[in-house]
Amino acid sequence: MEREENMLRPPLLCWVLPALLLVAGNATAEDVVWLKNGDRLTGKILSATAIDLTLETGGGNVKIPFANVKTLASDRPLHFTLEDGSVLEGRARAADTGGLIVATPQGDVAVADPGRLKGLSDPAATPEAPKVWTGKAYGAATISGGNARQRTAHADAEIVGRWEKTRLTMQGAWDYAESEEDLTVRKAYAQAKYDWLALDPFYAYTRARIEGDTFQDLAYRLTLGVGAGWQVIKQDDLGLDLELGASWVCEDLKNGGEDDAFASADGAARFFWKILPDVLFREELLAFKSLKETDDVRGISTTSLDVALSNALAVTAKVIFEYDNTPAPGAKRRDVRYMLGITYNFW
Repeated sequence: MEREENMLRPPLLCWVLPALLLVAGNATAEDVVWLKNGDRLTGKILSATAIDLTLETGGGNVKIPFANVKTLASDRPLHFTLEDGSVLEGRARAADTGGLIVATPQGDVAVADPGRLKGLSDPAATPEAPKVWTGKAYGAATISGGNARQRTAHADAEIVGRWEKTRLTMQGAWDYAESEEDLTVRKAYAQAKYDWLALDPFYAYTRARIEGDTFQDLAYRLTLGVGAGWQVIKQDDLGLDLELGASWVCEDLKNGGEDDAFASADGAARFFWKILPDVLFREELLAFKSLKETDDVRGISTTSLDVALSNALAVTAKVIFEYDNTPAPGAKRRDVRYMLGITYNFW
């Protein structure tokens, strides 16, 4: 009987030992990326574009410029998008002569320069649903006492809806200041802008804007406009949009001022640069030129620098410069405000 039990042990070990080795091998299997400078990185390849490759490592996700990739190997089938737009699916391994080999069901396919791939994805991964709405609010305030008692407050908000071929942007801002109980600033504006992005990188837009300013004797200024834009730079960490359009403007002035209505030529430039993962620089320039009065020119420049504290909060330094070549009597042409406050990303 004992002899029979001993005879059963070798077959059992023959099954168990390979299974353990297989489990251990799968647990330690990793993708490998070799760079042109000789470095070797391991982890899980998540995705890639023509610009960079995202590798998940123990220390977090790492973005690698795709032009620096010499070759790579994957432990599972991936989708490789070639320069001509065709797609290969299979495991990748480094080729002896350089480049990589993609083992497809139809056979091995050589890719001479991985740095010229247009994209890479994991077909088994569940794509993240695109974020439709984003929103943020910003606030800054100062209070001073003693020889000069002053109070200032600023608040603005932005909500953006993005779909495949359209974008809706809603913005608003409010400013208030008083010195020694005398009101010195009270102004506000609200704006809605709708973009059609069907001809990427070009787009068409329509915009409605209403604003008021006590110290410019402006009860309200309503601007209705249309135009075209060009997405000159469109990257995750760098962007530049240019716009040119025309508007119809209606002004209602206080204190006996003459109301007016006229056509206007408009221009805009919007730039952003993600300097570091947690540092974002933005610049927006708006210009309005009356087609009725040649010297009636207005411009608004908004410059901001965000330093993220978390996914929801950031410290924001902001400078708003406004210029009006034909201000109300007693008002200055230039107005500059410097602010340091908190931005809250609520979506």
